Amino acid sequence: MNIGFVYILLNPAFPRQVKIGRTARDPQKRANELSRQTGVPDDFIVLYEEIVSDAERVETLLHKEK
Repeated sequence: MNIGFVYILLNPAFPRQVKIGRTARDPQKRANELSRQTGVPDDFIVLYEEIVSDAERVETLLHKEK
């Protein structure tokens, strides 16, 4: 098991898409990193974050549900 955050991000430039991911760090910091990438027109917004006991498993389940 790996304790960490699962998150859902939204970029206003792509309102019909979300980014589902996991991180061991603060999800806002991860959103900031992704926002600085070339070709990303707007900053990502953290819609949801939760600390869980098995971040890899929960992320996989979220991807299957989308």
